[in-house]
Amino acid sequence: MPTKKTLIVIVLIAVITVGILVPVLILTSQPPKDNTPPTILILSPTNTYYTTQQIAINFSTSDADVDSIWYRIHNDTAGNWVDATNITWTTLVERYLTQDGVFTLYAWANDTAGNTATAVTVCFTIDALPPRVAIVSPTNTTYFSETTQITIELDSPDFNIDTFWYRIYNATDGSWVDPTNVTWTAIGQRTLGKGIYTLYAWANDTQGRFASMQSVTFTMYQDIIYSGDHVFSADILVGVYQRVVFQNGAFAFSSGVLNGSGMVAMYNVTWTTTLQIYGNSAVTGVNVTALSVINVHSNVVAAFNNVTFCSNLFLYDNASITLTDAIGTYIDTYHSSKLVVIHSALYRIQAQDFSRVNISDSTLVFWSYLWGNSVVCLNNCTSADGIEVYMNASLTVSNSNTGPIHENLVFYTGNWSIDNKSVSGTGSYWDPTISIINSTIMSFVDIVDLEAGANLVCKNSNFAEFIAYSNSNMTLDNCNSSTIYTYDRCNVTITNSNVGGFLELRTNGTVYLENVNIAGISHEITFNKGNIAGYNDTFVGAEDWVFPKLTMGLNVMYNDYFYDYNVWNQVNLTLINTSRVRYFYGYDSANISISNCVAPYLMLDLRDDANGTIYKSAINRIEGSSTSNITIFNSTCNEINLNNYAFANIVLGSYLIRLNLNHYTSYYKSGDSTIDMIYDYR
Repeated sequence: MPTKKTLIVIVLIAVITVGILVPVLILTSQPPKDNTPPTILILSPTNTYYTTQQIAINFSTSDADVDSIWYRIHNDTAGNWVDATNITWTTLVERYLTQDGVFTLYAWANDTAGNTATAVTVCFTIDALPPRVAIVSPTNTTYFSETTQITIELDSPDFNIDTFWYRIYNATDGSWVDPTNVTWTAIGQRTLGKGIYTLYAWANDTQGRFASMQSVTFTMYQDIIYSGDHVFSADILVGVYQRVVFQNGAFAFSSGVLNGSGMVAMYNVTWTTTLQIYGNSAVTGVNVTALSVINVHSNVVAAFNNVTFCSNLFLYDNASITLTDAIGTYIDTYHSSKLVVIHSALYRIQAQDFSRVNISDSTLVFWSYLWGNSVVCLNNCTSADGIEVYMNASLTVSNSNTGPIHENLVFYTGNWSIDNKSVSGTGSYWDPTISIINSTIMSFVDIVDLEAGANLVCKNSNFAEFIAYSNSNMTLDNCNSSTIYTYDRCNVTITNSNVGGFLELRTNGTVYLENVNIAGISHEITFNKGNIAGYNDTFVGAEDWVFPKLTMGLNVMYNDYFYDYNVWNQVNLTLINTSRVRYFYGYDSANISISNCVAPYLMLDLRDDANGTIYKSAINRIEGSSTSNITIFNSTCNEINLNNYAFANIVLGSYLIRLNLNHYTSYYKSGDSTIDMIYDYR
């Protein structure tokens, strides 16, 4: 603030006496010092109520030497300053305050001597606006209660509220809960039925002014609670605005499903039987264990946190589920269903039919399969095995590590050609989309797959695998592949090509080879009728059989050539002195007899009451199940695995390294035979 200074003048006068210059000091007079602060009086506002927002600011002072007056207004109700800084005042001024409340005006002054007056204050109240009403309770949320009870609480920042009143509307059935307005005086409880409600609230003040109507919409859910162990023998129907709670127990359905349009909550529960969830329910689960299958249907939306699966999870019909910290399970998604997996350890995913799958920070143990137009995204994941992508499925892998990824280029119908991996033609053609972002993939396997009568000519192209099914026709020229599979009745021509692995002949069509290098050929033959005898890899007596018609032209080189035999319908097959058999499969009470057979990797698989007899042979492995019978005479075998009432005879000096017994199986061993290890899982 301005101040004035007193000037002191010192005059030096030189006096000359007798040749000596003598300085003389003369002091001038000094005015008296002003140390009294000025006085200031606040004329307006005064300590009163104002019903207007227009406030006059006016001051007076009796001091003649006042230099400046300034002031500042504080909103005590809001707890902040109305003025950002002090305001200089010179004459009466009108101020417009936009809020009601209690205010304090602070005023100061100084004089020309630099003295500042102590602040003077005045407190005043403005009540110029209509009152305001606040709905404290209920809020815009969902309430869960077995008694569907709600708390009503209203409030207002205004000082002179006269009356609160409210009214509740039932939006579910379109009617008023209260026939007229209800006067509110204190916090109270109201009991309502399940549904959606809107509470409207008003207020007025002592000046007769009305508050603007306020409203809040809330939902009331009726709780149905099951605690402890329960077995349900009928459907559980969850109504609209109902919540069924399962908690702290083991639950099972001897009959029935969970169905409805309300909410379902599960806390610390175990499901011991298959759980079927239908309808439009919203399902949440925390600390859930599923010992059996869970099927989620319709438009169900579910979220499980910390869930353990001991079996499969299936999603159908636009169902949506989120899994967090899940363990186990094979998951299949169908029919536009949606799956989100976070921080989980799962077995495998099979996505089909326009389903959507997002997996992050998780692991997959086994092979996963993507079909149809499904879309799957893996982020920061590990897949120990691999992923197969078919048809128009889409796979995005980011910041992840996976096993092999197989991309299946499928020609379903029509005539097609591939030249230098450029595809052209007409018909049905499915090409999956795969994106790899900042990830490590063990290997990438691109597969050409022919289905349902498609015809393909492929030239000058390398694919990991070629597969032909049904009545498809495939011609390969100047191509490289690791494996070629032929099934059903397809016809295949391969020229000027290299096959690094096996050519698997499982077709009843024709196969022609010329100028081809092949690591090995597997020739599969299926016997449906007859009593068949074979010697040195030839056989007679087949009446109904399926086998490839293989023709080799010039320059066909191969290292290994194996036969695989499928024996059905009580057919009797006897083979002696064969060295090119890789697999025997016996079904439907078929009888297989093998003598003097020594072949690497030889395996015998018997099911459905089939019988197998081995004489003087070396077998790598025998699988027996479904009441099949196995007898080995004077033979050696690395392993026999028995399941489901199968029986094994180990006699006449036979030698077996390992015998596995499962599911009500049994065996006999003669004294002159040897079994190194027996594992009994029965």
